[in-house]
Amino acid sequence: MWIDIALYTSTFSVFLIGIFIIIYVLKSRELQGKLDIYESIFDSINQDIAILKKAVRNNNNNQPSNINLASIDRKIKDISKQEINQSLIPIAEFVKNFSTSFRGFENRIDEKINSITQKTTPESMINGNPDKLSSHQVIYDMYSRGLSFEEIEKKTGTPTSQIKFILKLNGTL
Repeated sequence: MWIDIALYTSTFSVFLIGIFIIIYVLKSRELQGKLDIYESIFDSINQDIAILKKAVRNNNNNQPSNINLASIDRKIKDISKQEINQSLIPIAEFVKNFSTSFRGFENRIDEKINSITQKTTPESMINGNPDKLSSHQVIYDMYSRGLSFEEIEKKTGTPTSQIKFILKLNGTL
């Protein structure tokens, strides 16, 4: 029964881990798509800037140019950085929250596995039940006082084979 519970718990945890991985992959693909869009926008902006620079240089008019291309470049880069930061901050927070919740989930699963493991060890099975512990203690006491297996069996109603088993577990036999 405990093995089935451990198996179901393990299967469920693997299923949840799989779901978290799928969500992570989908979010990273979504992020990559946004980054690709920004890259294409930057490329088109750079092409437009190059065209404007070329037009300004080729301007045959002797009129002084009022356009400061360096400041325009700087403003475009600042605006682009702000847009990227605004879209990346929520994604970074999601990943941080996801990893935190995943660590908490992982810790809870480890605690449950340890709890199940402790409950299924032979010592805890014997020592876990207070009634069995007290009856075992009575058997240890009777045997240490020199009573035979048959006498202990008559007084406790416990079969001789079980008395021997209990004493072997205790290391008395």
